[in-house]
Amino acid sequence: MSNNIRVIKPHLLIPGMTLALDLEYNDTVLLKKDVILTRKYIEKILRIDETLSVFIKGEFKEDKNIQNFIDESSENLKNKVHVLETMSSNVKNIFDNFQSDSNESINQLKSVQNEISKEFTDFRNTLVNIIGRDPNNEYLYSHSINVGILSYMLGKWLKLEENELNNLLYAAVLHDIGKIKIDNAILNKVNKLTTEEFKYIQKHALIGYEILKNIPNLDRSVYMGVLMHHERMDGSGYPLKIMGNQIHKFGRIIAITDAFSAMNTERSYKRKYSPLKALGIMHKESLHKYDYTYWNIFFNNMVGYYTGERVLLNTKEEGKIIKINKKDIPNPLIILDNSQVIDLSKDDNRFVIDIIDAK
Repeated sequence: MSNNIRVIKPHLLIPGMTLALDLEYNDTVLLKKDVILTRKYIEKILRIDETLSVFIKGEFKEDKNIQNFIDESSENLKNKVHVLETMSSNVKNIFDNFQSDSNESINQLKSVQNEISKEFTDFRNTLVNIIGRDPNNEYLYSHSINVGILSYMLGKWLKLEENELNNLLYAAVLHDIGKIKIDNAILNKVNKLTTEEFKYIQKHALIGYEILKNIPNLDRSVYMGVLMHHERMDGSGYPLKIMGNQIHKFGRIIAITDAFSAMNTERSYKRKYSPLKALGIMHKESLHKYDYTYWNIFFNNMVGYYTGERVLLNTKEEGKIIKINKKDIPNPLIILDNSQVIDLSKDDNRFVIDIIDAK
């Protein structure tokens, strides 16, 4: 296979480009490899899904628009790192001051909401920033921002109306506010928690609800999402142990984004998973633990975004994801930088360590 292969999003395709691999959507082949793209083909692809990853091959000059897009995206990534750190600091202030000055905290929360809706519209670049980033010993606040952004993304995919989307974002950012009342020695314990300690930490969802429920002008959906974000569809969650549609919509959404963010973050007591391994674990649990409709929308969009991303293998080799097998998510088909194509589901010696930044 030629070294001249790149992954391009549909809006950057131009007529005359040649497909390096079959173009698939929902396990259906739309166009066969070696097809030369025409304007009509490109328009069809754009209508189907603007997030598809298209593999292009051939000897062609660097398109100026593509290079400008790459340069602009790189600059945006640098800017977003600063934005994320600032928002994490703001969340710390919101948590610390909510009970003493709820009006100011609500104003700060609205500021965070405005920042997220303005800065994080490019979801592919957003995922590179928020997943696996070093929390700098401020996990609670960084994680709260991550869950807020992921929930905002899922709310967009669910086509929530603006007011409901804003309330979802508030609930997601505040979902762990109850932990400010939990003893830090237990919250940050390195060794395995005792049964009593785990039950103590589980109280944070109810504590968060108690903090928020009497705040003026805060929509009920916000504190219900906070209360129920650890409930599970099969009744195995906490604190109420309710199931199915008894769980508020926001609780069902944040359950997904909270778990995905937590799995992708390094902690003192656990190693982080790669995003693909996290998706694989959650996909197996989705029939029982998560709202299956919400999960499918989250899962299919995430698979679309990670197709075409660069990965680091345990062998120190690097490459790009060509295709994610939904029956074996952690082990995709990849093309190494030396152009070797590897199906990790059939290779017992290699596995993905992490998603990495593009070269």
